[in-house]
Amino acid sequence: MKNIRVYPVLFVLMAVAQLFSGCASNPNRNNNSLRDAIQTAVNNMEQNLQLSSLDIARGFADAAGGQTSQGFTPRPVVAVLSINSTSETLSAFIVEELIVAIAGSPQLTAVERSRLEVVRREQGFQHSGEVSDQTAQALGRLLGAQYVVTGDLVAIGNSYRIRVIAINVETTAISAASSLPINSRDETIRYLTNSQAGQQVVAGSIPARRGRVGEVATSGTGIRVAWIPAGTFTMGSPANEIGRNPGDEGQWQVSITRGFWMGVYPVTQEQWVRVMGSNPSGNQASNPVAGDVQGRRPVTGVSWYDSLVFANRLSIMEGLSPAYRINGSTNPDLWGPVPTSWNAVWMAVEIVSGSTGWRLPTDEQWEYAARAGTTSAFNNGTVNWESQGDLDKIGWFGFNSGGRSREVGLKQPNAWGLHDIHGNVWERVWDWTGAYPREAQTDPTGPSSGSLRVGRGGSWYHSAEYARSANRGNFNRFSRGNLIGLRLIRPQGR
Repeated sequence: MKNIRVYPVLFVLMAVAQLFSGCASNPNRNNNSLRDAIQTAVNNMEQNLQLSSLDIARGFADAAGGQTSQGFTPRPVVAVLSINSTSETLSAFIVEELIVAIAGSPQLTAVERSRLEVVRREQGFQHSGEVSDQTAQALGRLLGAQYVVTGDLVAIGNSYRIRVIAINVETTAISAASSLPINSRDETIRYLTNSQAGQQVVAGSIPARRGRVGEVATSGTGIRVAWIPAGTFTMGSPANEIGRNPGDEGQWQVSITRGFWMGVYPVTQEQWVRVMGSNPSGNQASNPVAGDVQGRRPVTGVSWYDSLVFANRLSIMEGLSPAYRINGSTNPDLWGPVPTSWNAVWMAVEIVSGSTGWRLPTDEQWEYAARAGTTSAFNNGTVNWESQGDLDKIGWFGFNSGGRSREVGLKQPNAWGLHDIHGNVWERVWDWTGAYPREAQTDPTGPSSGSLRVGRGGSWYHSAEYARSANRGNFNRFSRGNLIGLRLIRPQGR
């Protein structure tokens, strides 16, 4: 069989060619952003991808686990394989955006990212690269997809053109396509393809408003976030929870009055390097488990102080107002060297009122988001930390990690779309450690002082007992161990 790249004349359908025929010749019409082009590609798929009569007769079940029933109209199942470009990071970003757009389509069904990543890892398949007919068919069948999506992003002078094609798994016919020019000033492409991107300011794309439950967005630097709605919950663990620490896990009512955007994953090594210029992860910066993408493993070896610097630099890079102020300044370049011991100036850090930038979650925000409405020890309903079969579905712990941190996003998310909440790496939060209060609280920020800061979620090294939603770890502000990383949030807009 031929390689799909030898079919350039086939990929533009008549309607698509008519629609975009003037774009290349008229640069003034070249106003598509990368995200606009991705959405247009999915719109084209909605119009052109159809199930065969045989599929309809069989009641083609969707790849997200839905079941057929009388009156159910099956939808084409689509798996996004790869987008070839000059940057693996850019390719991964486009693949992720296509998956999200297809998942939001009322006419298509997207193969779940977790299933796609398992197959990707097993096959050693990357987000970027040429895809042959044989590979497309084989991967499509493994994923239970009727169509697979691939394409490329190429530079044309000072601008770009993205091509997205859908291939029928059975026939390898190209059934839907789009080819669009991209605005040469598109900040996402400029950032993700520029080796000096850490020196640029890129516009953040997370909505400056409250979101909707289940809504996922991406920042200008490629950080995926999920919307966490306002609400009230019971923090801590009940007296009968298996593994409970009675000295540190009392229960109390907490009201979170403002929703927020929270990282879908812990901050990864590639994200940290993009902002800070180096990888502090020590022995976790190499030797991944076979199939794991090194850059998508969580960053480790970061202190609480390092986290403040990262958050402010990321905010500045995305054109947001930084959240943290030390010694009168929000510019971390003016804070001096990051302390490696007790430091009175850094201990006096303030949160800037009304700031829009990235920050560590409070202890209460973290547990509220981790639980996602559940009251069990783990957010998939598991009550016993020794139930390894149930916990293997949601996280990486001492019993299943292979003795190291793991690529993010390979396990099931919680109900609000957060991956790797249980296990993988401890996550730093804002609060000092301290006893829970006895009375209900509204938007608490923890004790006003202390000697240690809270860490949440357990790690790849520890037993799952330490990864329960209510469990709190205690860490000093300047430690940089290979078990601890971070996950950031952003406040909702006004």
